[in-house]
Amino acid sequence: MTKLSEIRIRKIFKEAGRPLTIEEIADRLGYSIRHTRRLLRKVSEKGLLIEKRYGNKIYYEYLDKATLDRFLTGENTRELSMPLTKIEEIGRSLREIAEKYHDTIIKVKKAFHDLSPYEILESTISYLEYLEKSISKSKSEEREKELNKIRHQKDVISHIRDFKYILGDIIRINDIGDPFKRSEVVIAGSDASVDHATFLWYLGNFPLTIDLSFITVAGIVVAYDSSFEKELEYYKEYKEPKFPLSAGSSYIEELSGRYPSLDENEKRKLLTIQSSELLFNFNLNLLTSENIDILFCDGRIIPPDIHFMDFYYEHRRPYLKRSFLKAREIRKYVRETGKLYVGVVKEAYWYDYMALMAQAILFEIMGSNVNMNMIRRIFPNDQETMAKILDSGEASFAIKVPLRKRYLKDKKDEKTAKRVLEEADVNMNWYIKSLDDMSFYYFYSKPPGRLHSFSSLSRPARYDIDAEDARGVLDARNKVCYIISKIASAPLGHQYSPSRETIYLPTVVWQADRAAREWVNTVKTQIFHYLRSTLAKGGRL
Repeated sequence: MTKLSEIRIRKIFKEAGRPLTIEEIADRLGYSIRHTRRLLRKVSEKGLLIEKRYGNKIYYEYLDKATLDRFLTGENTRELSMPLTKIEEIGRSLREIAEKYHDTIIKVKKAFHDLSPYEILESTISYLEYLEKSISKSKSEEREKELNKIRHQKDVISHIRDFKYILGDIIRINDIGDPFKRSEVVIAGSDASVDHATFLWYLGNFPLTIDLSFITVAGIVVAYDSSFEKELEYYKEYKEPKFPLSAGSSYIEELSGRYPSLDENEKRKLLTIQSSELLFNFNLNLLTSENIDILFCDGRIIPPDIHFMDFYYEHRRPYLKRSFLKAREIRKYVRETGKLYVGVVKEAYWYDYMALMAQAILFEIMGSNVNMNMIRRIFPNDQETMAKILDSGEASFAIKVPLRKRYLKDKKDEKTAKRVLEEADVNMNWYIKSLDDMSFYYFYSKPPGRLHSFSSLSRPARYDIDAEDARGVLDARNKVCYIISKIASAPLGHQYSPSRETIYLPTVVWQADRAAREWVNTVKTQIFHYLRSTLAKGGRL
């Protein structure tokens, strides 16, 4: 950069008398944005230029050398446009930020406890209307996508409000007493596990590969006395397939041969659907063969792949239809018998209705000048939100997930869904009625009563339940949380992961998880020995 260019830049700032954007500087210099940015970088390297962000724009401010020299020598520092922060003030500033953050969370938390859920829903709708109005001023394609998302969120929240899809309030489980009032309670947990293996078989000098996938399911049934302080002499473990070598395609799949055109992602997607079908079938058999009061299923109580476009792919259809059918059979059975069937969702999920409600409360507290990205970072999803809102031993209100409203957004979606489902020979009404369930969050940690820290990795889990009326939903929530408070444990060994470090779940869930994982390894080993001894024969495997 020439001396002349530096003089021109200094003159431009002196004449303007204010910070300038790079577009303004380039216009005054008569250069391109790219060349101007290169010149400003050279000036910045000499310590004569600073950047300041105001909203979405970056402004440049010129710091003449004389002022810089006076600052370094301690003379007349008040003329410096941007004084440096003293080191001893950094700690104090960080403490002030932490205190403000903590106080803000406390205010949102108090609002969730003091206000009714429907009052919070009204605030959420107002918050989304504000976002819609703000974003609609911009006409960019990216903004248009964000605007459509906000409008759909407002439509879903309004649907929840209008149809009274929220039941109960936040409660402390220790205050409800024993909801069972019986001498014995039988509890079960179930889970599925998937694994893969590639076998290389040499036929002479020609290598052949066999890509196999394995699915196993396991269930644990335990009886407790009324105090839940000890297990009675009743413990059963169920595993499928019972006889690995005769399991057939239900539990062992050679996807490369059956579906050679599918990529790896689609094969894994198909295995997820297959494992759901097998787990639901296993759960139905477990409920009908054992006198179980509550069955905790690791995962959701409806198929995980439930968008109508999942039925578009022909290779998915038979597994999806059977998965939906089994899920509906279980729902009908538990409603007729009064048993409880509970889905345990450990990881953060994408519903985010609780997060939207918390964002709305925070927006009301801080006002319209708040940074919207900061609000979303504080409450990014439902699980993170409930980790901040709930204390140990507290359960949230129950909310009905309007999946029909989520997937069938408008008439166009309904028309597309009808066409896709007809091609898959699936009744539209049957599909829609399979989508409803209720969910709530429960936070539990040990020792009981200790409030969880905002900085800890403790997380509540989401529990999905099915009940026919409001009283049934709240009774189910209370029973589920009461049991968890008595027999919950943290993940151990291979079950540990940073994202669920201290999620406390019913012990039978962790036991079923471990049993399914161990059994899939056993099945894989037996099949490997069978292939080596029977199929390979004179070849090398």
